[in-house]
Amino acid sequence: MSAPETPVIKPRRQLLVWVVPLLALAISGYLVQRELSSHGPRITLRFADGEGITPNQTPLIYKGLPMGVVSDVALLPDFSGIELTVELTRGAAPLAREGSRFWIVRPAITTSGVSGLDTLLSGPTIAMLPGTGKEASHFIGLETAPPDISSEGTDFTLQASKRGSLQRGQPILYREITVGRILDVFLAPDASHVVVHARIHAPYDRLVRANSVFWNASGVDVDIGLFRGAKIRTNSLSSILSGGIAFATPDELATRAVAGTIFTLNDRAEDRWFQWTPSIPLDAGPRPHDLNVGPSENATRPAAPASR
Repeated sequence: MSAPETPVIKPRRQLLVWVVPLLALAISGYLVQRELSSHGPRITLRFADGEGITPNQTPLIYKGLPMGVVSDVALLPDFSGIELTVELTRGAAPLAREGSRFWIVRPAITTSGVSGLDTLLSGPTIAMLPGTGKEASHFIGLETAPPDISSEGTDFTLQASKRGSLQRGQPILYREITVGRILDVFLAPDASHVVVHARIHAPYDRLVRANSVFWNASGVDVDIGLFRGAKIRTNSLSSILSGGIAFATPDELATRAVAGTIFTLNDRAEDRWFQWTPSIPLDAGPRPHDLNVGPSENATRPAAPASR
């Protein structure tokens, strides 16, 4: 019986045996490299509550565009909050800087309006405003959206005896026309009054003078007297529904109020304030901070704190 012949493997067959694995390895390497090149740095965000946040689903949005996605959610060691790990896209890397602000957008209905409706079906999203400092990777998230500071205008401080229904985002009215917004409402450092940070948009900031008066325009003002009967004063429908602040300027115009001027926020308006009809051009002349003159004493002297 003859011995079996040893099979001879031709060079072409040997080459085909190695081509398939090498081709698969090359394709895998390309896909991995493409995936890695599309990712930017990782950052961590800390919040008090992570309700609705889902790993690999909750996006980071800036100016309506996705800039990353939450890759992990973990409870802090001391159980005081949660920490999110966010995988930024490659193009979003410059957004991670000191001073950047992050907050969670959820559906909300307040007296100042309805927000976050687009998250009803998709779930919460992470919104941000980039900072201008050095590169950073660890951030403390905000519990609410920061005030809108993108619009041009002048900021003033109002002092009130109580908060009432005032909230961030509510309108500031002049003759029932929205000319500004409430940026923030908080308690004074010594707890003696409530501070309202208000912004009047340009060019309407020219309407604010050192002798202007501000009052709470929310709701309906009812004044009942024993002999004079009942007096009911209402503001615009929008202010009744959403709340806000109104102001008026006397016919005898004083110096333009500069940024940071402090006014008293009155609980209600006086009848005579509605009779004021000053003529103030809105399309001519320099803005208050463009004037090359010193402010008057009345413009810079803080108003007396609101009565307690």
